[in-house]
Amino acid sequence: MKLRLFSLIPLSFLLIELVISVVLAVNTFASPQNPEQVIYNHLLACVKGEHPSQVLKRFHQLFILNRYSVLEIRDALELVLTTHESLENLLPFFNRCCYILINRWQLNSIERSRISELTDLIKQVQTPGNSNRYTRAGKRLRQLVFKFSQSDYFSQLCRLAELSRPRQRYAREEPLITLIDRYPYLYSHCLVNQQDDKKHQQIIQQVQVQKQKKFEQDLSRYVAMSAVAGGRSLQSYHQQRETNPTLLPHKDLYSSLKHFVGPSTRQGSYRKSASSFIKVAKQQPTFQSFKDQVHRYIIADLDQDYVHCKFSQQLTQMLDNISPEQHHKPMSNLLMNRTFNQLMNFLVIESRRSPKHFVFMDLISNIGTTKTVGLLLKVVLIGGSVKSSLERRLSLLFNHYENHQQGTVGWLVRCLEKVQLAFTSHFGKLDLSYLASL
Repeated sequence: MKLRLFSLIPLSFLLIELVISVVLAVNTFASPQNPEQVIYNHLLACVKGEHPSQVLKRFHQLFILNRYSVLEIRDALELVLTTHESLENLLPFFNRCCYILINRWQLNSIERSRISELTDLIKQVQTPGNSNRYTRAGKRLRQLVFKFSQSDYFSQLCRLAELSRPRQRYAREEPLITLIDRYPYLYSHCLVNQQDDKKHQQIIQQVQVQKQKKFEQDLSRYVAMSAVAGGRSLQSYHQQRETNPTLLPHKDLYSSLKHFVGPSTRQGSYRKSASSFIKVAKQQPTFQSFKDQVHRYIIADLDQDYVHCKFSQQLTQMLDNISPEQHHKPMSNLLMNRTFNQLMNFLVIESRRSPKHFVFMDLISNIGTTKTVGLLLKVVLIGGSVKSSLERRLSLLFNHYENHQQGTVGWLVRCLEKVQLAFTSHFGKLDLSYLASL
């Protein structure tokens, strides 16, 4: 980071630093505490009472330079570093230190940009620092920060930093991660993990609601204006693009929305098709017959040449491999959820450890992004927990490609944009049903 971040602090901040250091030194050791909690309390007091630039300076001195002015805190950090044999076990500690600052900054729209400054500080540590010029504690600290910079914790932190500096437009040379703010349905999986405290989870949930509401408002205005012209662009795309809330061309946006809300299946809309399936599925006497219905439901509206080429066979094999010992037993919620979960593995991506998504890519290549997203919507509408399952898998895809340039993963950007449209049209507060008749 450029040196100007740590330029001279006004005298008032220096006095505040001195007062806080003295108070913390007294309060921290008035009663025995574990060293981790001592540091947490210190950071919390700093972020509550000091300007973000001063807090960042403290962070830099404590964790990057290992030259901190408050001796008691420096000793507490050295104790933390020496009492844990594995650096892996120290990652949650360092992660929490970061989020003590972040949770405070996220509450203020102006201070949110400080999150990216924090990640820039951590990126300064580009080597584990094994040379003899470091003290034992300094070497250990540098190894910790370097390991953290290579971890999933830091990847999540970087996504959160991108959320604090949204970029509204597609840019071929920029990495996919810079578009994270555009997709609220990814937040709960890309920006939160099970170890995060409740405060952070609540903040992300609030941001998610705000972003979705803003998108719905922008989409409502744009679609209403376009509908006046009977679905045709009022002006050229170049004139309209500033009001288009998506990264899709006007025609693609409009046709995708009509596809998601209109009569796109043999039984009408996606919602009607899902409702019919649910009625039939409830009547199935065995797990095997239920899976047969799932197979028919999935392939019903797909191009039959594509279905009979290989997709149908792959789908049949996948369904047959789900609890074959239960085939002749009655259906249960457990078996149904297991089926939908495996179906999402098959259609999108299995897991982070096995990030294969050949079927997903094959669907996009053969039936296009709109119908592929429509197929996923079709599955989501038949199960209460399937939406979250799809969001989790799309998050895995996003994370997998987040460092790729947007221009090289345009297919994924289009899919993510259309999922946003599909979810908004079916789970948002907008009523877009009138588009079906236009």
